Amino acid sequence: MNSFLVFGIALTLAAPAPKDAPKKAAPSPIIGDWVCVDLVAGGRMITPAEMNQVGPMGNEFTADGKHRGRFGAETTEGTFTTDPSKDPAELNCVSAKNGRSAAGIYRVEKDTLTLCFTEGGGVRPTKFESPAGTRIMLMTFRRVVKKE
Repeated sequence: MNSFLVFGIALTLAAPAPKDAPKKAAPSPIIGDWVCVDLVAGGRMITPAEMNQVGPMGNEFTADGKHRGRFGAETTEGTFTTDPSKDPAELNCVSAKNGRSAAGIYRVEKDTLTLCFTEGGGVRPTKFESPAGTRIMLMTFRRVVKKE
C-alpha cells in the first residue's frame, strides 16, 4: 500500500469532526418598548395622580444596544448592556449626553419588566426593593404592544 494513501487515511480518521455552527443567542427579553405602571422611590409609592402630573414614563431597548428613556417631557438616550447570567440579572445604561452610567437589576416576566436602580447612579441594588430613606427606585413596566 502506498505510504501517502495510508497517511491520508490516518489523517482523515484522526481529524476532529466538523463543529456545528455557533448558535445565535436569543434576543434579550428586555428588548422592546415599555411604559411605567408603578414607581416606588425611597420606599414611597408614587401615586397615579403624581405619575400623571409628570407625564408618560417609559423605556425603549433596541436589539443594537440603544436605550431611550422617557420621563414626562424629558428624554434620555444612550446604550445598555445586560448580564442575564447574574442573579438577579444586571442592566447597565450609559447616557449619550454626559457618559454617566447607571447600574441596576432587572427581571422580565411575560410582558412585565421590573427595574431597580439607585437614583443618580451609585451602588447597584441587590434586591427588588426600595427601602425608605434610600435613593433606590423600583419601577414596574408593561410592554407596549405595537398596533399593525
